Amino acid sequence: MEHFKIESDGDVKEYGRPTSFDIDGYLKSIGEFGSYQRRFFVLLVFLSIIDGFIVVFTVITSTAPDHYCRSFQNETYVPRTQTSLCDSFPISSNSTCYTADRCLRVVLSNGSDGNATIAECDLGWVYDQSIYHSTPVAEWDLVCDKLWQRQLSKTVHMLGRPIGALLIGVSANRFGSKPVLFINTLILVGAGLLAATVNSFPVFAVSQFFTGCTGSLVNIGLIYVTELVGPSKRGTLGLLYYLGYPIAAMIMPSIASFVKDWRKLDIFLCIIFSFALSYLWIIPESVRWLLAHGRGEEAKRILLHAAVVNKATLSVDKLDEVNHLTTITNSEVSSPRPYGLMDMMRNPLMRKTVLNMCFQWSVTYAVYIGLSTNTDFLAGHDLLNMFLTGLAEVPALTLTALFVDRIGRKLASLCGYTVAGVALALVSMIPQGNDAVVVGIAVIGKFGISVGFAVVCLYTTELLPTPIRQIGVGLCSSFGRIGAAMTPMLFTLGELYWWPIPYVLFSSGLCCGALFIRTLPETTGVDLPQTMEDAEEFLRKGSKRRCILLCRDSSYQQCELDNSPSHFISASQRDAGVDAKNGPTPV
Repeated sequence: MEHFKIESDGDVKEYGRPTSFDIDGYLKSIGEFGSYQRRFFVLLVFLSIIDGFIVVFTVITSTAPDHYCRSFQNETYVPRTQTSLCDSFPISSNSTCYTADRCLRVVLSNGSDGNATIAECDLGWVYDQSIYHSTPVAEWDLVCDKLWQRQLSKTVHMLGRPIGALLIGVSANRFGSKPVLFINTLILVGAGLLAATVNSFPVFAVSQFFTGCTGSLVNIGLIYVTELVGPSKRGTLGLLYYLGYPIAAMIMPSIASFVKDWRKLDIFLCIIFSFALSYLWIIPESVRWLLAHGRGEEAKRILLHAAVVNKATLSVDKLDEVNHLTTITNSEVSSPRPYGLMDMMRNPLMRKTVLNMCFQWSVTYAVYIGLSTNTDFLAGHDLLNMFLTGLAEVPALTLTALFVDRIGRKLASLCGYTVAGVALALVSMIPQGNDAVVVGIAVIGKFGISVGFAVVCLYTTELLPTPIRQIGVGLCSSFGRIGAAMTPMLFTLGELYWWPIPYVLFSSGLCCGALFIRTLPETTGVDLPQTMEDAEEFLRKGSKRRCILLCRDSSYQQCELDNSPSHFISASQRDAGVDAKNGPTPV
């Protein structure tokens, strides 16, 4: 077993750590984003689009169209400027009348005196069908005394997400990403078909829970992307991966404007989701996960196939290094035992980092989902607001993707936090009635939080080592989903007491997140840590450096050399000076 260390002058000296295959160095030699990576990147982005469809569909199914009590059978909806209840029984304010008219109706007496009485909505409700012809709220009359059931369906979905995130992370860490992706996509399609065919609200709520449990498939896709491409491409592609959500947020309103029945819309989405089942089989297992579990032969086949597809040539040393993977044993590169949640908490630096990222996910996810799923709280057309908030993410993610590898993860996230925090603080200061201004500033806030959220997700995958990457991201995602589950409550408090409450809390949370994220080391251009020791060493050294200053004014290679985990062999350094034509092409 070799022991080595890369010194600043490029010499390899003994260090006392077992040999590990330099995956990032291999990706540099065959192409960091070649044909092999591009084809799978396109397929993985579809997972992000699926998650966007799920979020927007949840908003649609929990939407309560404008409604009032039915006065007679076959009554059709007519927009009201002043309610019949206010006409018959004047009350202090029209808003009070309007609220009462949704849950009570006026019954005129048959006598000549013209007296009227107030009765319950025993004939049901009349709903505005200009936007949606049918929603679960209108179908099961989840209004007035059943209003809690409407909120329950949304809350159940949100609660399923943290549970699913943790279970998916633990399962992927133990059994691999590929089977977990397929099984959870199958559950997603099954839950969607169940929701579209049931005539019982409790069963519908159960289907919403299982749909929420599968929502963290997007995290596996992000980890796939970061592990599949080279260090210089991770930032750009990690952010472009999240373009799937705004694409879904812009496409979904267009689809919903034509397919206005929620059941037909659900079936249509299930057909789209089924497409993922047709190609998940061809996505390879993560090479890093295979090596961490001692499956060197499978890793070798994937690595050589990637070189062939990229039409790359390998040096003799690099080819020998890959061939050696067939003889790898658990004692050499793989983890001696499966790692779990408690392993992240034993080391003080790792524990501090994981807890910090859990907080970052909670804040950014709460703000992100709060601005994405509460479009009905904003003024204007619901579907139009969905489209606008999705549209705001496209330039945000695209511009950040172009500069994130130059300015670093920390500065990019801080910029996003600042834009979102200032915008939300301004919203809380605007007097009620300025609806257009509120919507405009909220869209700017969505621009900023889209940057902060996407960078934090990418940042987490780069900080955590392979043995706990899936579990760690799953844990952080669970905290993020819990934060998101609280957003409906915050907006409800705003409606009941003081409408800027959610915006004030969101802005304050982003300020705290900006302070905490400054304590983390920069990961721009750094190879992904393969072992727990790599991550601990990097955190220890990185806490004393400010790589962001190096990355801003010098090349990414210099930043990488100063901060890479020291156990990585200099094979990539040796091969860098070898002409590609001198190496054999793998067949």
